Amino acid sequence: YEKEHCEETVRELKDLGITLYITHCHKGFGLEAEKEEMEKAKGLADLCHKYGLRVGYYIRPDTLVGETFFPMEPRAKEWLQVNQDGRHPTYGGHQTFRFKPCFNREEYMRYLEEVVTYAVKEMKADLIHFDDLNLNPEPDSCHCEVCKEKFKKYLMEKYPSDAGRKERFGFTNLDYVEPPTFNLFNLPWDLEVIKDPVVQEWIAFRCHYQSETYARLSRLIRSINPECAVEYNATWCGVGATNTAWYAGVWFSKSAIHGDIFWTEEGNWAGVSEDGILISKIRTFKAAQTLRNIVFTYVGMRDEGQTRLLMAECMAYNPRCLGMIRPRPLIGSLSPRVMKYVKFYKENQDYFSDLEPIADVAVLRSYASLTYNNYSTYLSVLLFEQTMIQAKVPFSIIYDEHLGNLSKYKVLALANVESLSDGQMDQIKSYVKNGGGLVATDDTSLYDQWRRMRPNYGLSDVFKANFTGEGPDVEKPIKETFGNGRVLYIPRISPSFTPPRPSRMGYQWIDSRYWMLPKNWKDLVDAVQWAAGEALSMRVKAPLTVTAELWRKANKQILLSLVNYRLKELIEDIEVKVQIAPDMAVRKVSLLSPDIEEGNESLPFKKTRDQISFTIPRLIIYDLIAIELFQVSP
Repeated sequence: YEKEHCEETVRELKDLGITLYITHCHKGFGLEAEKEEMEKAKGLADLCHKYGLRVGYYIRPDTLVGETFFPMEPRAKEWLQVNQDGRHPTYGGHQTFRFKPCFNREEYMRYLEEVVTYAVKEMKADLIHFDDLNLNPEPDSCHCEVCKEKFKKYLMEKYPSDAGRKERFGFTNLDYVEPPTFNLFNLPWDLEVIKDPVVQEWIAFRCHYQSETYARLSRLIRSINPECAVEYNATWCGVGATNTAWYAGVWFSKSAIHGDIFWTEEGNWAGVSEDGILISKIRTFKAAQTLRNIVFTYVGMRDEGQTRLLMAECMAYNPRCLGMIRPRPLIGSLSPRVMKYVKFYKENQDYFSDLEPIADVAVLRSYASLTYNNYSTYLSVLLFEQTMIQAKVPFSIIYDEHLGNLSKYKVLALANVESLSDGQMDQIKSYVKNGGGLVATDDTSLYDQWRRMRPNYGLSDVFKANFTGEGPDVEKPIKETFGNGRVLYIPRISPSFTPPRPSRMGYQWIDSRYWMLPKNWKDLVDAVQWAAGEALSMRVKAPLTVTAELWRKANKQILLSLVNYRLKELIEDIEVKVQIAPDMAVRKVSLLSPDIEEGNESLPFKKTRDQISFTIPRLIIYDLIAIELFQVSP
């Protein structure tokens, strides 16, 4: 601990290429109790700034340690969360010294703002890191009187008319609405689908005040120092197979937009399992791309091959951050081959900044579909995304907020997006009528935004399938046109392994053991290619354990990153085709890699009117292909 605060460590970190050092600030013991340690951190920050490192401060907003906090601030006992049984929840249920404060308590928020102000103004923060800025899972959510009153106010403002309340709840007087409770016979993790309107609105309310808490703190930080970055660790699970809205009151498209960075502790370490399943954090990275955030994730592992692969994954999908390491003991164990990756990243910074992802397909992660269903909708979207990843189809993950701006995508993918509002369906129909492609699967549009079942698929006039009462009236994919667009409906995404359904064993998620490509994955790829109506932006002929990501840097470059997830397997002679705008010419194609001695080499290429083709001679772990462009006269 002392070693981490000394000048020798800062010099070591500087020499390693570290640019940001996140250290402690406030962990919930109280300003008075932590004053000495905060001054120690401030001294470390002075050293970091001396050597050109940025400094981030760790603030724990979800913890009050009563043993030190209550003597200093007796009012703090009123800030604690109160669960359905009237108890004060503690962290993890077993760390009884760590009470959970309620973000709806105005006095606690003012205290937290005092901490943040001190860190930004007096401690000269370059970044503020909020750890575990989330809410307790059921049955330990806060039911204090403030939360109850704010919940009712939220409902009244959301549904101001009697007609709206009647339609939503069946009654108009909301004065007696209470948050949901759970017991041995009604366990929250038993719910495969969530139908109760009050439970649905309770989830929405929790997501609302979690995101508003982050927004409030972010506004404060930027009002003091607009250059200070804002970052949070909202959940341990990233963006994947976990219903974060239900579990933690977090929906990323509502909260991440208020900051610059979010942390993921999801695991999903890059590699290929014994069953041949490609495991990655690509979903989390792609969500961050759409939400214009950077992802912080650990890359420092004991195994140097794994470390290099994790860094490669970051360079390909999260190019503004190579990854995070713990200062000790790992800084003493970074091998020369790992350091070559760090050097490569630093020397080629221009290739990793000011980029826009090139994506042909938008895969919708729908709030209602993924919040009110804990199983089948997650399974479908996971397997569809896995297919796009391994088939090397350029795609983005989008959210409901992006349905009004789909023009840059060739195809919209609705993988069992069962719950859509009438307004969302109108947006989708408009997109397809104007020439967009649509791929829909399973029970897409069978329910409305409150998961009320429709008599037929809401988009049945678009994809020409009908609901029979048990499922679609077709067994094979249907190809149709709608307006100027192409539509392909697939009755079912067929998993190779069927994950267990929710059970009485506690919260469960569809983890990476079940990410094997679905049986009909080739049908999904063919569907996307047909719906696009034209060539996709890239075609990479390589094994399924190789992934590819395409980026644009203004009109100067197209950058292609390739990652080989099967360590120790050399891939040779990878054939690549990339679409180029007709008014652009190619000056040069360069191969850059931290895995080859020469560092970079020029590749021969062939250019047609709107396409370039070339062959990559080898891929060890990571290759970066830089296609240099220039504009030609019409």
